[in-house]
Amino acid sequence: MKKTLLTLLLCVVLATAGQAFGAVHTTLLQPGAHDLVATRLVPASVAPRPAYNTNHDPVSFSWTLKADQKIELGVRPVTRVSREYWQRVTAGQLAKGISVPVVTPGAVLRINPMGKAAAAKAQDINLSQLEIITGSQRHLDMNAATETIAREADLDQAGFAFPKGTMAFRLKPELGTGTFTIRAQGLKEAAATPYLVSVVEPHSPVVLAVTAHGQAILPGSAFTASVQLENGTQPIQVTRVSAAVISPDGHITPVQVRKTANGTLVASYQPQRLDPNAVGMWEMKISTEGTLKGQTVLRDIRTAFAYSLPTARLTGDVAIDTVPGGGIVAHLGIESSAEGRYEVRGILYGTAANGTLQPMGIADTAAWLPDGVNSLALTFGPRIIKRAGFHAPYEVRGLRLMDQSRMSVLRQQARGFVIPGLGHSQPAPKSPRLR
Repeated sequence: MKKTLLTLLLCVVLATAGQAFGAVHTTLLQPGAHDLVATRLVPASVAPRPAYNTNHDPVSFSWTLKADQKIELGVRPVTRVSREYWQRVTAGQLAKGISVPVVTPGAVLRINPMGKAAAAKAQDINLSQLEIITGSQRHLDMNAATETIAREADLDQAGFAFPKGTMAFRLKPELGTGTFTIRAQGLKEAAATPYLVSVVEPHSPVVLAVTAHGQAILPGSAFTASVQLENGTQPIQVTRVSAAVISPDGHITPVQVRKTANGTLVASYQPQRLDPNAVGMWEMKISTEGTLKGQTVLRDIRTAFAYSLPTARLTGDVAIDTVPGGGIVAHLGIESSAEGRYEVRGILYGTAANGTLQPMGIADTAAWLPDGVNSLALTFGPRIIKRAGFHAPYEVRGLRLMDQSRMSVLRQQARGFVIPGLGHSQPAPKSPRLR
């Protein structure tokens, strides 16, 4: 019954939108493997309240593009690299000495209390307390072992916001590589006081490379990242790897890292939460360990992704028509479960003289929509359509649906829909194709 009612409403909405000129009806192309598509809508009762752009005024505009302009369509992989790692230790462990593996000379270390409570109680570590022991068991004080030392005031002046009691220093490059021991002798902090020790090797060819396949996900989709430890262009065998995600409200969930058939390490996580507190930026932390020429390699990285609860989706139906002056308008059916300000954007490609599809222009539209079945119109103006050297068929690519009032991406589709020559009408589909 519900689907039948939705079908009728869609027919009414799109028929009304295109009745003035006898619209051509078509449907969206099938989404690609890496496109972002909502499989279901969340009820208004669990959706976040509109808190960002709540303007009710509709807007619609378009602009031309150069035919040779390079455009990234769809969801593209993003690779980040790390030359650092972190250790969580206690004051008791610092007093006894902690191991710090270094594979490239000149590592930079930072030591700071963790958390507001720890920072409030922590006392500055006296430089005379610190001792650095090299891999060859040379015991050195800070003057002999370090090249640069920065205390809390120095870091503040440089614009870095670190907790009270933070200090940073650079090991002298001539000390080489290996496993160093950092010891804070006579540290008077409570033994359980937590500290974070960060080790950065800024000029190291040894990196942890993480490639994320998409930066935005919806319920039913997963954030996936491939993991590679590298020395320049050569892979390093990973002997230990772990991963976890941290939600916007601070929940930490371990993530399984699996090895694919070709040996690639992959961390994948699919959020199951459907509450407003889960919406926003999530973080995935990945820690690795390997061995390079007999030396221990440690690398950590953090990468982020946006998680949204879909309050609207494109129904799949499109009514295409002409507008006075020679432009083209495409009315896209939208089903929404909660009112909000929704935006649709698309890039029009036209057939060039050589038969290839090339970019002509972009159209963008946004309006406040109630819950239910509605439509938004992408209008490609005459300046775009009447450009010399282009003709039908056209294709709208880079199709995006966004919820401006909740700052969320609800659909990303590399290939959206085809616009045939408007002189050759096609019959409207008997029922909408819902996705």
